[in-house]
Amino acid sequence: MRCFNNRGFWIGLLIGFLIMFLGIAINIKLTDNNVRTLEKSYLDIQANLVGIIGEKDKKYAEEVAILLKENDLNHKELGYEIIDKYGYNASLDKEFLEPINTVYKNLINNNIIFLISFSFCLILLMSIMLNYIYKKMNLLAVSMQESLEDSLISKKYKYLEGDYGKLVFAFDDIRKRLQQSILNLSKEKTFLKNTLSDISHQLKTPLAALKMYNEILIDENLSNEEKSFFLQNSKTQINRMEWLIKNLLKLAKLDTGTIAFNIRNENLKETIEDSLDTLYSKAREKSIVFDLNLCSSYINHDKEWLSEAFINIIKNGLEHTNENGKIEISLIDNAMYSKVSIRDNGVGIDAEELPKIFNRFYKSKNNKNKESVGIGLSLSKSIIEANGGMIEARSEINKGTEFIVTFIK
Repeated sequence: MRCFNNRGFWIGLLIGFLIMFLGIAINIKLTDNNVRTLEKSYLDIQANLVGIIGEKDKKYAEEVAILLKENDLNHKELGYEIIDKYGYNASLDKEFLEPINTVYKNLINNNIIFLISFSFCLILLMSIMLNYIYKKMNLLAVSMQESLEDSLISKKYKYLEGDYGKLVFAFDDIRKRLQQSILNLSKEKTFLKNTLSDISHQLKTPLAALKMYNEILIDENLSNEEKSFFLQNSKTQINRMEWLIKNLLKLAKLDTGTIAFNIRNENLKETIEDSLDTLYSKAREKSIVFDLNLCSSYINHDKEWLSEAFINIIKNGLEHTNENGKIEISLIDNAMYSKVSIRDNGVGIDAEELPKIFNRFYKSKNNKNKESVGIGLSLSKSIIEANGGMIEARSEINKGTEFIVTFIK
């Protein structure tokens, strides 16, 4: 039973047993005193009887004393016949038997005193235990109040023992969970607010352009060539909006942890090569070459998502590297980690801007791509971290930028 683990239970039980044993001992002592009183009265009666007989016949009195000592009851019928004539029989009230009456009264008084004393001690013990419980519960109530107000449980409440201590820590655990839930709800609310604000802000430009193109197209005086031009621009803006919304939704899912990654032990080299397959045509447009130094490295990751992260990083390098430039991609594998380095020889990033490049919608002042919205690197960082990796950036103006992605094994 759980009560056996409670220190207060054992203390109360011990005190109860001590009171009980003390009461029994006192009762035995009082009973023994009464028995001794009765014994002395009995001996006094016998001695008095022998003395009366001795005054008549001393020798006969000695014989009577011997019979009394031997407890010879062979002559009790004759004795009862004689004493019955004087009213001494079994129906005689004990009040007329002074020694027995005295002992009887003493026993009654002793039992009453014992019961009153024992009841008082029991009530006192219960009062002490109830007061102890009340104080503990009061401490717990104060602890709850303080923990809710101060987010901490005072040390004097932390070290309560037994079930009270367990109750305190159980409440503290509930408090922490509630506060964490409230904090998570607050974060989600802030995140939702920021996400909606970001989406609204980013969609304003393409929506405004679409509205303008639509108004121009309504004009019937446009030539077919002009209409084709504005329709193409409208298509570009729609594609941009589609890409933006898809990536914002990906970011939202990553931030809220609602994406179920297909984590498998696969070759990181193949994931990087899959990323490059979609970028070769873009690299050829600017005559940029990829300098690859890749080795096999098997780590646990989601191949499709991590491939998208590498695409965004490499695409960022292509956008900020001049024509006839070079992007070096290397993969190092050892027993402790796998490290991917993506280095370009482009315009570089200012030292003051470097800590901000992974922020959502942040665009460097050296960014020449007007279509960029600044979520590619932020998305890549979220994907890499969700796959158990880390990303950092190093850069020098006019020398280039290096992104280092590390996966600890």
